[in-house]
Amino acid sequence: MNTFVKHKWHEILIAIGALIFVILVSAADLLNLGEQTGAGHITLANDAYLADAAKEGLKETLLLGEVGALFEVLSSTDIGIELIVSVDVQAGGVLSSLTRALEWAVAASMSATIGAHALKFVNAIADQVSANIVIALAWAVIAWMILRIVPAARTVRRMARSIAEVLAVLFVISYLIIPYSINLTGWLSQTVSGSLDPDTETIVETFHGATFTDGGLQTDLGYWTRGKNVKSAYENVTNELPDKVSTLMSYTVQKFAHLLIVGVLFPLGVLLMLAVLGRRLVGMMIKELETQLDLKSPSPKAGNKASA
Repeated sequence: MNTFVKHKWHEILIAIGALIFVILVSAADLLNLGEQTGAGHITLANDAYLADAAKEGLKETLLLGEVGALFEVLSSTDIGIELIVSVDVQAGGVLSSLTRALEWAVAASMSATIGAHALKFVNAIADQVSANIVIALAWAVIAWMILRIVPAARTVRRMARSIAEVLAVLFVISYLIIPYSINLTGWLSQTVSGSLDPDTETIVETFHGATFTDGGLQTDLGYWTRGKNVKSAYENVTNELPDKVSTLMSYTVQKFAHLLIVGVLFPLGVLLMLAVLGRRLVGMMIKELETQLDLKSPSPKAGNKASA
């Protein structure tokens, strides 16, 4: 018995330590690892950044939606007939190019808003899942150590080790890599926004103001159901039409480019790079631990020679 404990005390200590960890975490309700370890500020910072991004995207979508509603009224059947008669037989064609540009702008704004909400959900899920994964990892380590202590097939021990390694990688990804990838995305987004022309950040507000406020138009769509107001609205909307179309297309291109690079390619690239690095580091640590434990444990052949 003394010889057994002498050769297996490392495995016993690791198993006991993992078991104590599980008991303490369960008893003290320490499942919110972010608050307990001080890493929660990253998750909170990510949540604040993504909430602001989603709010800004929704605001721009609503502003563009008001302009789009005006276009729909101007292009409607009844008012459109009066418009063609009183203003221009090319009225529908004139509005179509601006309407298409507006539709693309709304799609870009909605995509950015949806992307911000998606990352916000990923951020929250990673924060919650990491606590459960670390508990499962502790139990996997306990099982692995037990299988090293008691006589067990090498295949079974390798399987237990592989499960522990996979859970360790998942924990690193959910607890460290995902939050820091989102945090870096926020930093890049703010850096890119800060380097742009100030007018670029207010394209939607400027366009909305040019359509309604500057032209003295009302956002109350009931006002546009009266035919006598259609002519002034049409003239204001189609004023400097090429500039308005160019403005909307510029906004659309910038939004989609920002979404693709900052919202998709950059976070996925960082996540993939850190995940590969984390997997290799965890694999090296697990392998080194197993090597050290094997060195301190006698092989079956050595045990047979000693008994002989």
